[in-house]
Amino acid sequence: MSDMENYLLSALFFLLLCGLFYSIKLARKKKAMNAREGHVFRILGLAQSQYEMFNIKMNTPGVTRNGLSAMLHAIDQKGLQMTVQDYVTEDWEGKPVEVFFRTRNPEGPVFYVFSSKILKIHPDYENSTLVCQVPENLRVEKKRHFIRVQPQKSDIRVIGVWPMQAGQTLPSATNEIGTPLTHYRPGMPDEPVQVENISASGLALRFPYGENGKPAIELAKGAQLLCLVVYVHEETDKPIAFWCTGEIMNSRIDDGPHKALVLGLEFTNWAVLEKGTSEIHWTHSSPTRGVRPIAQWVGILDKQKSGKIIN
Repeated sequence: MSDMENYLLSALFFLLLCGLFYSIKLARKKKAMNAREGHVFRILGLAQSQYEMFNIKMNTPGVTRNGLSAMLHAIDQKGLQMTVQDYVTEDWEGKPVEVFFRTRNPEGPVFYVFSSKILKIHPDYENSTLVCQVPENLRVEKKRHFIRVQPQKSDIRVIGVWPMQAGQTLPSATNEIGTPLTHYRPGMPDEPVQVENISASGLALRFPYGENGKPAIELAKGAQLLCLVVYVHEETDKPIAFWCTGEIMNSRIDDGPHKALVLGLEFTNWAVLEKGTSEIHWTHSSPTRGVRPIAQWVGILDKQKSGKIIN
């Protein structure tokens, strides 16, 4: 065999060896990508099955605007199909976004965030739809622990509570809201509902047992509530009308001298009603970020020690 033939055989062997190594590397990379994609789809599918809300924030430097609160309806290679119970302008299309959501697990909730892009918007005045780019990966985000306080009764002017159904459209104005299931105003002979404590991520409502041996409301973990809390801002001495929706995360019976049902709610949406208006402009609440006006109020109560700090 000539030197040229030996050279060609060696070169061919080298090329075959390189091709083999490349194929193995490509197969491993594809396997890793499939595993990562499978993990992303599994977590998103779990959140979808649990009817979790997805909090979408525009990720553009210098741009500040309220986020979108969306429900995930379908997942495929083309994108995440979502519905927003509001009108979404087309200027969201093509913009980079950060998306926050959670899943509920036996050991407790896990909070996730991912970077994505809005691929398509279909605006509608009641239910806009959008397509969000499938994320390459999910990041686990730790939930913040917010200070909880027990406001003084004099700080609360009104409490109203309405039951909600899962997926129910949020009211866009106060005239769409009927009579509350129960409410409280100072001076009432009894106190069918009180704010047990409140933080930037949620509040606990106390429902004392009445003469009939039952509280004014009986709901279990997972139920949804619409609430109105009108509180006095200590620094301005002006009442703030705070509307919120929340999911009952825990329920307990206080068997003390004054037996009561205590329901712990996690905020899902919130709004502060402007004075002289009836329109409600909702903002989705991220469990990791909390509600800004309530965080400010709790901070004031903490600083002035005008509310009882709950550890």
